[in-house]
Amino acid sequence: MEPKYYNKTVPECTYLPKSEWGGKLRACSRCSIAGKAVAWYCSIKCQKSDWPRHKVQCNEDQEAKASRSETAQKTLEDMIIWDRKNRPKLISAAISALDLCHYPENADEYVFLVQLTDTPGAKHRYTVGFANAVSFEQYESIFSNRAGDPRVDQRIGQERAKAKSPSCISFQIVEFASHDGCRNTFQTWLMPKDLHGYRITGFGVPNWEPILAAQCRLPKTPPPPIQLLSPRFDGNLTALRAWRDLYLNDIYSAADSHRRLGPRPRSLISATSHNLSPMHWSK
Repeated sequence: MEPKYYNKTVPECTYLPKSEWGGKLRACSRCSIAGKAVAWYCSIKCQKSDWPRHKVQCNEDQEAKASRSETAQKTLEDMIIWDRKNRPKLISAAISALDLCHYPENADEYVFLVQLTDTPGAKHRYTVGFANAVSFEQYESIFSNRAGDPRVDQRIGQERAKAKSPSCISFQIVEFASHDGCRNTFQTWLMPKDLHGYRITGFGVPNWEPILAAQCRLPKTPPPPIQLLSPRFDGNLTALRAWRDLYLNDIYSAADSHRRLGPRPRSLISATSHNLSPMHWSK
C-alpha cells in the first residue's frame, strides 16, 4: 500500500540498497500505528522493492492489530504519540541508566523499562511513573508470557546496528501502560562518535531519574541541574560537542578498530533496589 504517515524519528529509508538521509520518509500504512511502523520509505519504488522482505512482518502486525480491542488499540496509539514527543528524553535517560558509555555490552543484558501512568489532564495522556534498567530475567518475570523474547529482539537490533557501523550498538527501550499492560518496544542505535566521545570524557548523568520525571511531570516543574561524572566540563555540553567535533576522525578511527579510549569508572547500577514484581493483567 502507498506509504501514508510521515515519520520524523527515522533517519533513512528501510530499503538498504537505496538508503537516503535527510528526505521525508513515510511508514507503511498497512502495519503502522499512529505513524509508527517497522518499515519506512523514501519512495513508492523503494517500498515495492522491499515488499518481499517486509511482507511477513507486515502480515503479522496486521493480524495483531485486528486482534486488539478498541480500547487497547487507542491506548497503544496514545503511547506512540507520547513516545514521539518524549523519545529524546528517554534516550538520554536510557544511556545513563544502562551506563552504555562505559559498558556498551549492558545493552545485551538489560532493557530500559518505562512505566506510563494514565494522567487526566496531561496533554499527551501519560506521565512517567517508574523508569530503570531491568535485566532480561527481571523483564520476563514481570511480563511473564507477554514478555516475548528480548534476547531475540536485541540480536536483531544489534545486527541492524552493525550494518551501519562495526562499533554501532543497539539498545531496547520498553514503555508500558500500567492500567492495561499495553507495551511499546523500540530499538535505538548509538553511533561511535557519541559512544566513544562521551566515554573518553567520563560522560554520564547520575541523576537522570529525577530529570526525566520532572520533564514528563504534570504540571511541569523545572528539572534539577544535570550532574556529570566528569567535572571537566562542569555540565557544559557545548564544550563537549566542540571537543567531539574537533577529534571526530580520531573517534571514528578508534571506534572502527575497537580500541578503548579511556577507563570505565563505574558499572551499571542494577534495578534490584526497586520493588519489581510480576504484574497481573486484566482480561
